Amino acid sequence: IASRSAPLKMSQKEIQDRLVLAVVAEAVRCLERGVIADPGMLDLIYVLSTGFAPGTGGPLHYADSQGLR
Repeated sequence: IASRSAPLKMSQKEIQDRLVLAVVAEAVRCLERGVIADPGMLDLIYVLSTGFAPGTGGPLHYADSQGLR
């Protein structure tokens, strides 16, 4: 019998952070694996193709603005 734990209680901000950080992590993996070499171009691709919030400048720019390395 599978045990069920109580659902996590998270704020809207925590949920948004988890979702955005998953996209940031994937963007970083693309750079690390050499899928694309230009971080600025990668940000542009995310904004134009996935609808990543343009005001953030893309996932890598967003990470930089938040002090993430």
